[in-house]
Amino acid sequence: MPRLSGLRPPRPARARLAALCAMALVYALATQVPLPGLDPDFLANGWPAPWMTRLSLASLGVTPFVSAILLFEIARLAAPPLARWAASPANAGRCETIVWALALVVAALQGFAIARGIEAAPSPVVAPGAAFRFVCVATTLGATAIFGALARFIRRAGAGDGFLILFAAPMLLAMVALAKATWRDPSAAIDAAVVVGATALLVAGALASPRARPGALGFGGGALDPLPPLIGLTFAGFSNLPSLVFSGSALEGAAGTIAMAAVGAAAIALAAAMRANLPGAAEARRTPWPATLATIAVAAGLPLLRLAAPSLVLPSRYSLVFIVAAAMSVIEALRPAEGRLGAGGPPSA
Repeated sequence: MPRLSGLRPPRPARARLAALCAMALVYALATQVPLPGLDPDFLANGWPAPWMTRLSLASLGVTPFVSAILLFEIARLAAPPLARWAASPANAGRCETIVWALALVVAALQGFAIARGIEAAPSPVVAPGAAFRFVCVATTLGATAIFGALARFIRRAGAGDGFLILFAAPMLLAMVALAKATWRDPSAAIDAAVVVGATALLVAGALASPRARPGALGFGGGALDPLPPLIGLTFAGFSNLPSLVFSGSALEGAAGTIAMAAVGAAAIALAAAMRANLPGAAEARRTPWPATLATIAVAAGLPLLRLAAPSLVLPSRYSLVFIVAAAMSVIEALRPAEGRLGAGGPPSA
């Protein structure tokens, strides 16, 4: 989107870093503020770890925006007239409005699902019912809008891709928790070596590739584009037919994992190639194959590696790609303009 994809004139690095730290502080505080209507005695006894995220204002973060951007991006790829319409600078504001409206609809639906899920748990709610669900949905909508505005602020401040950073933050926290829980294990060194190797592969692929163009709300684009793996993750979730065919047999888990890896890899490659040919670029773009192949190797390879070696403790599939992409967006934003990451010239509008 032309209006949001580019950054404003560069600000001092300290100011951009301060904006990023302020965002991190707001996000951290939001994870400690519970949703209204929860039983104080339940909260006073300590939040069960699995419920921590779902019970806080940060329960959704910017996930509704990422879902809306993903739907809009798939529509752009599937409908060339929409892609041409969205590429016009005159329609940038309309595209933003569509994505924001869609994100708030998604947030309302997810907020209602969260409320019903909380009510089904052992007595965490003071007064279950329609009133609690309404308050939960309203709170979720408000928090989603605030996180969306915060993500925009980060991008406009030149501190990185705010939506991507907030999307990857829970994944990074989960990875840190996983590392803390397993670092005393004798095999932890092998796990760490795999993660470091996968990270190096992603960075090397990004540095060898042209920058991808941004999606809706300026999401993605840059040294390592998260939109193709998001599309791959979405379509991989529909590839559970082999698991159903082999249900109850020793091949059930293996068949499902292999099918999901194959479908995800194909979707990533196709999405990257199609995004490189979207209208609106000043010049012909090349498909970022080094970054795309590295993404496929990590996103599809880690589940297969876990299947072959169940003792390995590795991040959940695709999460490492989003974490590295978010980190690279911050590094790229904080570097001087002449030292920006990624080959292939400046980002397209």
